Amino acid sequence: MLCNSVKAASVEEALQEIVLAQKSADCIELCLDEIKDVDEKNLPELISACEKKVVVSVREKTHGGKFEESAEKKILLLKKAVECGADFVEIDSEMQSESFVSLKKSALRKTRFIHAHYFTRHTPAQIELIKKAEELSKLKQARIVKIVTRANVLEDNSVVIGLIKESKKMGINIIAHCEGAFGRDSRILSLPFGAFLTYTTARKHPLPESGEINVLEMKKIYAGLKLLL
Repeated sequence: MLCNSVKAASVEEALQEIVLAQKSADCIELCLDEIKDVDEKNLPELISACEKKVVVSVREKTHGGKFEESAEKKILLLKKAVECGADFVEIDSEMQSESFVSLKKSALRKTRFIHAHYFTRHTPAQIELIKKAEELSKLKQARIVKIVTRANVLEDNSVVIGLIKESKKMGINIIAHCEGAFGRDSRILSLPFGAFLTYTTARKHPLPESGEINVLEMKKIYAGLKLLL
């Protein structure tokens, strides 16, 4: 599944980006930490504008995001996303248990939680990543596990792909890739090796240092891979 991330600066811009993003992907990720004026009142408008499946995330700076407001504000946004019927809601692994319990209580049956952990400076050894994936998979309501690392060398991609392969053997539904310019290969190969989804962007010229790949470029790459197989 290809998931286009919407990282607009405002609700108005996000609504415009959603129109473009859902034309070419299987689902949409609303990165609420990027949308400065989003709140509980206008979030329903964003979710209802998505005709594809919706992933909602609110990433703090410590996880590579831009959210700097209170933990209470973050929980309110996630609760509202759940109440509005978001298909997937991302939960960071460090969220306080009582906060998650209150969030879970408001969940509709359709909402699935993605339990995520970010290594923002490096890619640990594969054995450490597998241990973290197992740990996250044992959490209640952990239908999907997400692990993101920072690629400092090209070899880091193979570590994350190895994580995906081992997770699949253990029956863990996983999303995993490397951030950064050196991490493009992991974004491309994660899906063919069994990841639940991979993130793309509808923006024509993503920043090279981000490692993000335009969704149409990704589809061309996959078409080429099919010819080679």
